[in-house]
Amino acid sequence: MGDFYLGSALICILFYVFVGVNVLVEHLLDSITVITSAWKYVEVHEEGPGGKVIRVADPTWSPAMAHVTLLALGSAAPEIFLCVFSTFANIDGVASSIGPISLIGSASFNLLVVSAISIICVSEVKKVKRYCQFLATIFFSTLAYLWLFVILSVSSPGQIQLWEAVCTLLLYACLCLTIFLIDR
Repeated sequence: MGDFYLGSALICILFYVFVGVNVLVEHLLDSITVITSAWKYVEVHEEGPGGKVIRVADPTWSPAMAHVTLLALGSAAPEIFLCVFSTFANIDGVASSIGPISLIGSASFNLLVVSAISIICVSEVKKVKRYCQFLATIFFSTLAYLWLFVILSVSSPGQIQLWEAVCTLLLYACLCLTIFLIDR
């Protein structure tokens, strides 16, 4: 009978934590919406005699940059926290593999399952509007999975070296820079 009460208490605590994560994610997404909905006004001078000065609204954040930075960080925050916590919990010993596995699993699930369900649920044909951004995302996603295979299986099996982590962060910086340059 004690196991039943313990199990019930753990389920209640888990439910409470899920509600807390839901509230935090909701606030995060509201904050992202506020950040990405900001506009700045730019003055454009018309050429020629009697040219007018027109104020044009220009978004401060492009949707593509918001997706690869704010939304990606926000949606992966629990997995990143789990990975950092599992690393620092065993800093002197062998780190748990639950952190990196949860990151890889979450990214794979988002890439494959969520994309497949989204495609199945749409009844009309959709077109890619920003083809260069789409190709850049495909390129960097494929490169990230290949890089992950190299650092986990070829370069230093079972370990992640500092230089590999730095190269991974530089790869992400290259993605952000590429999307920024394409979006200009």
